[in-house]
Amino acid sequence: MISKNGGQDGCNSNIPCGKCEVEKQVEKEDDKGCTRREFAIWWLSLLVAVSIVSFVIGLVAPSLVFLAYIVCFIACLINLVLICERLRNTGHSGWWVLLLFVPIINIFLLIYCFVSPENSKFAQKNVNA
Repeated sequence: MISKNGGQDGCNSNIPCGKCEVEKQVEKEDDKGCTRREFAIWWLSLLVAVSIVSFVIGLVAPSLVFLAYIVCFIACLINLVLICERLRNTGHSGWWVLLLFVPIINIFLLIYCFVSPENSKFAQKNVNA
């Protein structure tokens, strides 16, 4: 089927046009989501890794404790991105991650990330695949 502008609308498997490859790549990029299991594994591993690194730095070189602060800061940034992806996967805006800076509410937001089911386009793609 030829469109008005002369390009190909449909895809014929016998004729490689490159359009299918681009669409597949876009679908792969859109398939980024964080399920409950992935979120729990990444969050807990990050927590354990930062705890171990900070503990070792404190034991080995107490004068270099600023390195532990840098590691914790980087871990917090990674955690913000991780929670943002999880919120997007549950169908909410990533801006909800700003609620982490509100005392008490941040605990409930984290619990919500752990227990809420997937309900966005990411979850639908993963179920159908």
